[in-house]
Amino acid sequence: MIQLAMDVDNCVTCSDASEDGGGVSRSVGLTKRGMDRLEEAKAAATAKDADELVLVEHCAGIGAARRALEVLGVRPGGHIATEINEAAIRTLKAIFPAVELAGDLKEFTVEKFRDCLGGCMNPKFILETA
Repeated sequence: MIQLAMDVDNCVTCSDASEDGGGVSRSVGLTKRGMDRLEEAKAAATAKDADELVLVEHCAGIGAARRALEVLGVRPGGHIATEINEAAIRTLKAIFPAVELAGDLKEFTVEKFRDCLGGCMNPKFILETA
């Protein structure tokens, strides 16, 4: 499981975990702008919930879109994810226990969306990612 509460290092890495290829890159440090952004991200930890926003994350993997919202200081009122990879699903549930799993993207319908909402929410905004 990824521990998102750990201290942040100024070394940034990026990798591609695709089975078809991959690559890794590493920074040598953060610019002043990067350090400023890091401080903004730390301040975002006190963000308020965005109850009117539902994130629908297709092919969610480990929840990068949800994590991006957190970094921006946005905590959606609902999080629906389509994903079929069992390892990714386990990780996604470990990081975001309240995520509503909607199964395969190929089978995602308006009815499935409504089922995932459970009738307990009437979102004003839906952010759909793929």
